[in-house]
Amino acid sequence: MIKIVISLCLLITSCTPYWGKAEKIDTIVNDRKEMLTDYSAQIENLESKPKEQKKEVEKPQIDVRTMEWFQNLVEESKGSKNPVSLEDLYLTSLVNSKQIQVFADIPIIRKTGIQEAEGRFNLTGFADGGYNRVNEAVGNDLKIGDDNVDRFIEDETFIEFGLRKIFITGGEAVLTQKLSRLQNNSEFFDPSPQSLATLTFRFTQPLLKGGGVTYNESAIVLAQLDTEIAQNEFKRQLEAHFLEISAAYWDLYLSKINFFMRKKMINNIQAINTEMTQRSNIDALRSQIYHTEAAIAFHRTQLIRAEVAVRNAQDRLMSLVSSPKFREYGIEELAPLDHPLTEWVDVDVKESAKLALKNRPELEQAFLQLRSAKVRLNMTKNELLPIFDVFAEIGLSGIADDVDIPGAWEDEFTGGEPGFRVGFHLEFPFANDTARARKLRREIEKRQLRHQFESSVESILLEIKVSVREVKSAYQEFLSSQKAFIAAKNEVESLQSRFKFDTLLGENPGGVSAFLQIMLQAQNVYADSQLALVKNLVNYNLAITRLKKAEGTFLSYKNVEINEIKDADNLPMLRARVKAIDEATPENWKK
Repeated sequence: MIKIVISLCLLITSCTPYWGKAEKIDTIVNDRKEMLTDYSAQIENLESKPKEQKKEVEKPQIDVRTMEWFQNLVEESKGSKNPVSLEDLYLTSLVNSKQIQVFADIPIIRKTGIQEAEGRFNLTGFADGGYNRVNEAVGNDLKIGDDNVDRFIEDETFIEFGLRKIFITGGEAVLTQKLSRLQNNSEFFDPSPQSLATLTFRFTQPLLKGGGVTYNESAIVLAQLDTEIAQNEFKRQLEAHFLEISAAYWDLYLSKINFFMRKKMINNIQAINTEMTQRSNIDALRSQIYHTEAAIAFHRTQLIRAEVAVRNAQDRLMSLVSSPKFREYGIEELAPLDHPLTEWVDVDVKESAKLALKNRPELEQAFLQLRSAKVRLNMTKNELLPIFDVFAEIGLSGIADDVDIPGAWEDEFTGGEPGFRVGFHLEFPFANDTARARKLRREIEKRQLRHQFESSVESILLEIKVSVREVKSAYQEFLSSQKAFIAAKNEVESLQSRFKFDTLLGENPGGVSAFLQIMLQAQNVYADSQLALVKNLVNYNLAITRLKKAEGTFLSYKNVEINEIKDADNLPMLRARVKAIDEATPENWKK
């Protein structure tokens, strides 16, 4: 008989609709590729010059390593106790930045939803116990058998325990064992008191609403998708944080160069002012001397502002990195070790667009959200169905005299054949407005998220186009400012040589002051052109960095990988690290 009931349960389960392998995350790659087909074709149609028409990229005409400001930074880094490179700052921020730690905890929190969803199918034990007393009026002599007694009194002490299990098909199996002692005042109750034992196994399987692997595993799939979305959000935030560090680093670099140039400019103008003052009784006008003094005052004001800009850039960088080292040693000066790239980095809008569609975390987030909407929509389709559950139950019972619980338990298996029953439960809502409204909402959400996915793709492609153009234009601006700098430098050197030569020969004595005035103007142009050169060079390097972020390859470009580890409290956490750092020496991460 038991074999028959078990076979019946298996047959019911196998007939469940929506049966089949549940949707997994690793099966959505083809869907993603299909959705991006039109955009992939659009990428192939992007404007691109044939290879034979491409001109050779112009190379820089100067070596920045020979420039005075470069030498100043090199000397500063050699003499500084705190030289920093971009890689050092990235690495330090990965370990110490509170902002990154906040972002890193989000995927771990979302991941707990997977375990929570799987917990629904865990085996559960339960137990109930108590005492019941019945005292009720009797209007039927057959219930008690004594005409002189008009109330039925019964006492029951019981305990019931068992196991419950929900299966991935939606079926529920319950195994219970009830042990009780029963006594009442009926003459027909025999033996009195008596001990009872009842063993019951019941299996219920939904065939329509709530049934099937796909429906019941949907909560797990949604939790997996939600975790993937959070992981991509972490990558996006990490890239954005690294980009902020890069921008702050180059801002510090530019601020320091501006500071050095202002100091040099003040020295140059003071030399001109000294020369004019000495010629005040010969040919220098007081207005010309006042002009040089005003220029000195102006550049000293700019020097104060340049020093403030350096300190602000340092504080901004230290805030982003959050290294305890900065607080411990009271660092007031950071010396940049890295210098901007001056060579042309070949960029191709088609290749960059392909990389972006493959790697951008925002696009992956939008796609996963769309997949989640489809899963929820499929769930609402199931919930539109009527409730039609079938069940099968088998039971054994035993009885013993007085308080003989072990005897009653033994009698369960030796007293006779088991009983069983099978049946069904049908429930059909006529309007079913709740489920229909939920399905309509999910359909609209799916449409909305599809539009959001398409909008994300279009925004990313636009960002790629802009980023590629920015790299090209920034490099051209660097080359153009390089020419302006060379011309200004040649002018200053020519004027200085001419001044020394004329002074040596004693020629043009009446026009020396006017010549010094020309030299002052040339010095101003030279300083401005040099600062513009460095600014455009920094902009070129930042444009490259922004392009890598637009491609979604910034982390791989910086050799960063993400792993899950345990913290000091044995709690899971995500750790991003630079692969070049030895994992066996975690004390080095904080240096």
